[in-house]
Amino acid sequence: MGVGDPAPVESYVLSLLAEGKHSAAFEIIPDFGSPEVYAPHFVNLARRIWRSARAAEAAEVLSEALKLDPEFASAWLTLGMVKLSQNDLAEGDHCLQEAISLDGGTASAHYLRGVVAKNTGREQDAVEHLVRCLELNAEHHQGGEELRALLPRVTCESSLRARAEVALSHAERSSDPRSCRATLSVCLIVKNEEQSLPRCLASLQGIADQMIVMDTGSTDATAEVARQFGAEVHKFEWCDDFAAARNAAIERAACEWVLVVDADEELPAESADQLRELLAGPIPGSVCQLITHAPANHSGLSGTGLVGHPRLFRNGEGIHFEGAVHEQLVDGEGRGFDEAVLTGIPVLHHGYLEPNAAAGDRGERNLRLLARRAREEPDNPAVLFYLGMAQLGYRQAEEGVAALQRALDLAEEDSAYRVRAAVLLAHGLELLQRREQAEDVLRSTLAAHPQHPELLCALGHRSEEQGRVEDAIEAYRAATRGRFGPMIDYQDFTCRDVKPRSRLAAIHLTRGEPQAAAREAREALAIRPEATEARHLLASALLSMGQHREARAELDLILAGNPDDAQAHNSLGVSLALEDKHGDAAREFEMALALKPGEVDTICNLALSRQDQGDLERARDTWEEALKQQPRHVPAWLGLARTYLAGGAYEAAAKCYEAAALHSGCAPEVMAEIADARAALADLGRRRQEGETPA
Repeated sequence: MGVGDPAPVESYVLSLLAEGKHSAAFEIIPDFGSPEVYAPHFVNLARRIWRSARAAEAAEVLSEALKLDPEFASAWLTLGMVKLSQNDLAEGDHCLQEAISLDGGTASAHYLRGVVAKNTGREQDAVEHLVRCLELNAEHHQGGEELRALLPRVTCESSLRARAEVALSHAERSSDPRSCRATLSVCLIVKNEEQSLPRCLASLQGIADQMIVMDTGSTDATAEVARQFGAEVHKFEWCDDFAAARNAAIERAACEWVLVVDADEELPAESADQLRELLAGPIPGSVCQLITHAPANHSGLSGTGLVGHPRLFRNGEGIHFEGAVHEQLVDGEGRGFDEAVLTGIPVLHHGYLEPNAAAGDRGERNLRLLARRAREEPDNPAVLFYLGMAQLGYRQAEEGVAALQRALDLAEEDSAYRVRAAVLLAHGLELLQRREQAEDVLRSTLAAHPQHPELLCALGHRSEEQGRVEDAIEAYRAATRGRFGPMIDYQDFTCRDVKPRSRLAAIHLTRGEPQAAAREAREALAIRPEATEARHLLASALLSMGQHREARAELDLILAGNPDDAQAHNSLGVSLALEDKHGDAAREFEMALALKPGEVDTICNLALSRQDQGDLERARDTWEEALKQQPRHVPAWLGLARTYLAGGAYEAAAKCYEAAALHSGCAPEVMAEIADARAALADLGRRRQEGETPA
């Protein structure tokens, strides 16, 4: 970085802002230094929030932006606009004045100050600001209209009136406002998307001048749905080539700019507003990058994926796609766009939330196309990375490891996917029982990226697997302080917060340290309140500390979001049982088992609850059900022994204790319970011989 160059942003901060977690982002910025570089990103977020009719929240975000950079004129301007929208004219005018004092060339600030002055009876001040607005931007049509209506009824100095007349004459010669926004063609390729397509096309209404749907062989109502939304529908004979299909759609685009989206994507309302603003002004380039925001909620995937995709480009310049799968946008000579204009406009991708069957069908197709493309481009590290990732997903560990290793060998050190490739390669080596090699891959990559949270989390997991708990704790702690660098693509940002802190909480619980576990879980939830795993850990820690009411509050939050969470029902049952509400507890355990049959720990909890209610027969049957699931389950053998003891079946209890001793390897705690039971039985026998009636 040269002298005077701006400090690079940390992509973890940007990821939190993209998810709307501005308070969390603001809190962690001091970890990375150079707070002023984040102020523009807070302003962009505030504008999105404001467009969603949440003015108070937008004002809060802008206040944070100004704490990061008090001299950022754009933040003052935007805050002024927000305050005016709340009818706070005095505060809005103050913010606009600050914006002008920092950047006197902001036409919009002068226009707004002119409107405020007019509405508060300061008409000469209004003329002054409106004139200045037009002098800075003759195409500011609202400013021209306001000045044209105001000037005839205001008495002002001759010099100001002369300036106003000149400004208005220049404004009249400026372009027609109707021609300000560039036109937009939106292109999609689809197959059997009648369910997803309405959401996608509805989000494009009002921003797309032309919608082109290229149907690659639908057998459902996809084409009819597309036409209902005013889209052109064209047929494309599928040839196992995504680039060919996309290019066929682009060839039919008639507008100045082209936007490429998928049927399982959606342009949020605030993104459409941002895109409209972008197309209304000069764009310094031919290709723009939008941020694909892909939430996921099934195993094996991160909580959220963020990738910068070049997908908006000028029509008629030879820009097209190449690559049968994971196609890339290139110029007329086949070169990629590393310097695309960064817009920060998010596009929601819902594909990772779809049913597993649909995802599986697409995955198998992509795996086949990637294998073919890798044969055609054997030295393309990006293709090898995608291929290796897909092969691991289909448990083709040997093939996946080979592809990922070659991708790492060929990739540049600063390539976007290098760290993710190393983590996936280590996972593949683990599947092949080549654990030392897996750790070597992680450590060698960590040498080049010494603070990367994803590598540190992977090392922590590796250490846990080997029983090196202190090493795991050290790695997880380092992950919570780590850095991803400026690149947003191919990063699992949860590796800096919820993943390492959840593992730390779990370790503390195992060690009997519930207060430390609760602290880690709360730290994770402060950033990601939607993290169910961390909330489960917090509830467990609270139960361990005897804070039953607080634990139930956390469990209620989980069940409010997912009433079918079996683990939450089980934990709620434990909480009720600890308060001797055994009937209510049993109902929660039964509900948990209905949702997740065969869960041995839950069966044992139900058995204990029934025993505590005095229903020894049903308790015995339930313990035996647990032992059918896991014949070597020591707690179940001990529970069954206690139930037999309570019913006076001493020989049966003795046999259960023998089984518990055998399966536990004569663990000290098991042998201690057996000794206590024998002592109690001996005492019972003695008292009977002496004629006493046992209590």
